[in-house]
Order: sequence, then structure tokens, then C-alpha cells
Amino acid sequence: MSINTAQSRDTRPQIEVIEGIGANDFPALMAQTPLQFAHLFASLAAAGRDSADTGKNTARWSILLAAPESELRLSGDGVLGGAALKPIAAPAANVPELNISGMSFPNTHFLGAWAQWVAQHPGLASDFSTELPFVGGWSFYLSYELAEHIEPSVHLPHFAPADRVGFPVAMAQYHAAALLFDHQTATTYLVHDGRHPATVAAIKAAILGFSHAPM
Repeated sequence: MSINTAQSRDTRPQIEVIEGIGANDFPALMAQTPLQFAHLFASLAAAGRDSADTGKNTARWSILLAAPESELRLSGDGVLGGAALKPIAAPAANVPELNISGMSFPNTHFLGAWAQWVAQHPGLASDFSTELPFVGGWSFYLSYELAEHIEPSVHLPHFAPADRVGFPVAMAQYHAAALLFDHQTATTYLVHDGRHPATVAAIKAAILGFSHAPM
């Protein structure tokens, strides 16, 4: 079924099963194709000593996020800004762009700016449902200094900008696609928001060109 993105602001994510690659391959895939992937979320939790499955990873999901399409960042020196990123390719025609640069950011309030960003973004189609934990969305880096933006009465010691080693106070990135591995069923899924075909094509090309590490 095709989706006319020019006529609808609803997002209908797409889900595909991917063969021949699993969670153990995600770190190497990310290393081999760093322009296509941004963040890996993988639990190292294992069953305890009293369990029959001692040493077995007990997490349900591992998630490898595609490179972000856009980003909102509050820098260490208090500058708040955003940009549409083009790490892979330009978006498809008729896909609404996020007007991050046109927003007003009162008092460099990161969470308020992010709320404006979300308000611009298409929502999920009302009849869409899935048990998967991610079908396109945001990742975050939030430092402890962000507490002052949530509760103004909190006054925390501040690092000098030079001591932050380039880390922002907060950052949100939108990821149109990801690879998910279900540890219960040993199944890998490619999920995407249905609006960025160039991103999906780049991920599939990365998978096809992936070289498994020698055993």
C-alpha cells in the first residue's frame, strides 16, 4: 500500500523483517558504515548467579538508530539551535520539513523548543499499532545541568565551557529509521517512518555490503 505524504500528515511506519544480521552484528555494522547509523542501544544485563541462564542477556531488544534527519541542541555556553541534517540523502519530495531554524526559543528553554518541534511533526496514523518499541522517533542526550531548565530554583555548579569537552547541555535527534533485534524471537526488523525512502535505501545498502567479522 502506498502512502501519499503530500495529502496526509499522519505517519504510517513500515516494518520489514531482515535476514542474515543480528544484534551481535550491530557494533560492526555501525563501525563499517558510520554515516548511516548514529546510536546503539543494547543492554549488557545478564541473568544472575542463581539463574539457570547465568550469563545470558536478559534484555528483550537491541536498537541501532539510523543517522538523524534533524537535531536540536543546547550548547554548553547556552546557545540553543537546530538544524535539518542531511547525513545520507535529501528527503523525498512533498515531505514536510521541520522548520527548526524558524522557531523562537525563549530563555534558551530546551524542552519548550522541543515541544514546538514535536508539534510540527506528523503524528502516527490513528489505526496504527505495534508491539515494537521504536518505529521512528527521537533520541536524547540530557546532562545534569538541564535540571535548572526544569526547576528554576535548582542551582547547580557549572563547568566552564572548555571543560565540557564539546558536550552539549542537551540534545535531541530525530531518527527516521532503525534496526531492531528481538532477543526473544531472534528476529531483526528494519523500521522506518514511511517518509524518508533515501534513508531506508542507504540502510539496506549498508546491510548488503556488510562484512561479518571472522569467527
